[in-house]
Amino acid sequence: MNKVSLKGVLIGSVTDIVATNLVMLPFIIYVTTTQNLGSVPKDQISSVVIGTIQGDPALFSIQLLLGSLCSMLGGYVAARIAKHHEVLNGALAAFLCVGSGLYGLFFSSISVPLWQHLIGFVVSPALSGLGGYLRLKTLRPQPDA
Repeated sequence: MNKVSLKGVLIGSVTDIVATNLVMLPFIIYVTTTQNLGSVPKDQISSVVIGTIQGDPALFSIQLLLGSLCSMLGGYVAARIAKHHEVLNGALAAFLCVGSGLYGLFFSSISVPLWQHLIGFVVSPALSGLGGYLRLKTLRPQPDA
């Protein structure tokens, strides 16, 4: 039996990215509307918003929490579709996140600290794998308490 479910990994990965974008949209709108961006040139607004989030521990924590939950969801979906090797398929569902992190590291004009990229390369698959593990736990019969 093949360990990797390409269908599960692909759908789980897309779920992670789409869910992240959907939950981050209201958050970004909030940050944007609460800042005085009238004098900021349009081509610099993204950098200013990212800098605002990076500089505020509460906003940064919210961003991390939302992204983490979406990574776990993607891993859960991958594991559910795969129906085997749940943790492996869940962890592999992070490939689009890792790929976008690599792209951002090498090609993005928006400055994000190197340590955040490096941690993301480890944490993203771990969180997705945790989603796969949670799916696996729902499949096992629980002992009576």
